[in-house]
Amino acid sequence: MEIQKNSIVAAENILYFVEPKELMLDKPDIHAKISTTKNGYLLTLSSYKLAKNIYVDFENTDVMISDNFFDLLPAEQKTIELKSVLTIEELNKKLKLKSLIDSY
Repeated sequence: MEIQKNSIVAAENILYFVEPKELMLDKPDIHAKISTTKNGYLLTLSSYKLAKNIYVDFENTDVMISDNFFDLLPAEQKTIELKSVLTIEELNKKLKLKSLIDSY
């Protein structure tokens, strides 16, 4: 389910028929690309497998992330905004992505 305001997604919720621990998840290969904008950076993520509860981390650095802990459906893209004084090279080096499958 998705709620939009002025053609922008304000909230979304994906419903599953079982508890997260009962999902038969495969390890996703999450592709990440950071690009520059006039106000900071954009991080675009994609995967060919379901990536449940993605956590974006930049290893003990001060990076403001517009969204975190979200699901990424197969073959869809998710773009989030980043604000940081780090360079794009530093962000790429520090970027760590985890999903539910990494917790067990």
